[in-house]
Amino acid sequence: MGKYLSLFMGIKLCITTLALLGCEGCGGVKTATSEIKSTPNKNVVTENKTSITAKDRLKNNQTTVSKQDEYLAQPTLVNLERNAFGKQISFNIDPQHEGGEATKTVWQEKVVDASFDRMNRIDQLSPTVILYRRFPKEVAKDFYYVHQADKIEFLNDDHSTAKIVDIWKNRPYQDIKNVRLTYHHFNAEAYNVLPYNKQEKKLQPNEYSLHTYVRSEGNHVIVNYHLRSLITKKEKQENYDYEYGSIIGVKHTLRIYDLKGNLKYELKDLPSVDEAVVSNNGEYMMYTFGGIGLETANNPFGTMEREGWALTRLSDQKIVYQEYTDDGKLAFNRLWLHYGYLKLSYSTPSNEIDFDYWIYFDESCKKLFTHRITKKERELLREQFNKSNKVDVQKQFIDFNFQQIPISNK
Repeated sequence: MGKYLSLFMGIKLCITTLALLGCEGCGGVKTATSEIKSTPNKNVVTENKTSITAKDRLKNNQTTVSKQDEYLAQPTLVNLERNAFGKQISFNIDPQHEGGEATKTVWQEKVVDASFDRMNRIDQLSPTVILYRRFPKEVAKDFYYVHQADKIEFLNDDHSTAKIVDIWKNRPYQDIKNVRLTYHHFNAEAYNVLPYNKQEKKLQPNEYSLHTYVRSEGNHVIVNYHLRSLITKKEKQENYDYEYGSIIGVKHTLRIYDLKGNLKYELKDLPSVDEAVVSNNGEYMMYTFGGIGLETANNPFGTMEREGWALTRLSDQKIVYQEYTDDGKLAFNRLWLHYGYLKLSYSTPSNEIDFDYWIYFDESCKKLFTHRITKKERELLREQFNKSNKVDVQKQFIDFNFQQIPISNK
């Protein structure tokens, strides 16, 4: 058990997560009816055409490039000029960016001091999605503030601006009455947590902290607004103001966009959101809750007590399949689009290999494929890949006798 906990803490604390919990359905899913105003693009776009590119590396998330081609391939960098952070700036993006967790910082500047988190920053999330992060200089005296996701720019195929979404200005949690709202409360990382079932009466927060996570994978972008309700206290100790407190509640709102910046769904006030990925056709979302982002009752990030994963149908927010994995022995691996399939893996108690339980969702036939892979099977897959430089997921389903779970349309 210690092995998995150590692995979980070492790996997954670095993952920016998203997900949705709703055993009985939480909040409502609805198609957005209002457009977010786009900003016309008047900037210069130039392309370096002397570089070598890997052919169709990202097409449908299914193309495999040989190791030699991958080694020799050099990205075709595209130069963009934008008016951001009150100035004209220039940066390069890679049009063959892999998306998902392969986030790349393409521009940054220090705002206040040498601290790594006190800066303005631009990240490329996918070939056509750019994230602008801003450090709120007006609150620089407070140590616990870090840079905040500020805007997303969606690009056309010619790298001009398709749409700009103002993440912070249009955030869902604005009407918080007279209670203070912080961008990110660093000290709260060390706060204790008061799970809902331990609260004898509903507690009233004196501060809210809003974290915002953005991920682009496949044909969609998910913005996860993570609101924490805090009770904070301060005490004077010698020449230092000691601050402590508790997290007494958590809410998440997810906004799902297509690659043109159109808002497709908004999922409101969910109790736990770790990591989530939308199928390429936009009909389903696989997600993890209560674990991968450490949103459990045993840590200071949330108030949920159970962890697991589920598949939800976005049109009506119906959870069509769900599994709890809260025996304390399991650790989630990456959730992603793998050759067009939604894929998740996690560790079961094993002395052989980690992340041995594999879950795929095939959107074309609406089936889950699950299997606990053995060390021998994994070695066989590695040998097959080294010979062909290809991954045949359908062949895996047959060769290893994956269990098939049909998903109902009801």
